[in-house]
Amino acid sequence: MNKPVLYTIIGINALLLVLSGGSLVYYLSSGGAGSPVTPDPAKPAVSREISASVEVKTVPDGAKVFIDGYFRGMTPIEFKVTSVDSKSEYRLTVIKQGYEKWQNDIKLAPGDERDFEIKLEGSGK
Repeated sequence: MNKPVLYTIIGINALLLVLSGGSLVYYLSSGGAGSPVTPDPAKPAVSREISASVEVKTVPDGAKVFIDGYFRGMTPIEFKVTSVDSKSEYRLTVIKQGYEKWQNDIKLAPGDERDFEIKLEGSGK
């Protein structure tokens, strides 16, 4: 678990904890600036998944995978997309020399686990 972070915004304290699985746990307190945040042990912590998992496999293997133009790795690959909300849309691009570029706009929501199995078509070049 990462080191907790305390934010004070307009009299509301927020203690943020990022767990090893990428989950975000937060506690809110209206104690005002300078007031310590003490979680109530009787109330369970709220956990929010703010990432989505994407797995890409291609035939043939060894294609480059990009999300919104950022290189993520070579197929087969599984990775997390962070800061996902219910309206997040991304461009997934797969490129391999000698094959047509594959591209698709995908929607991801928090906690999604999306798998893509892509058969690349020869470019004839």
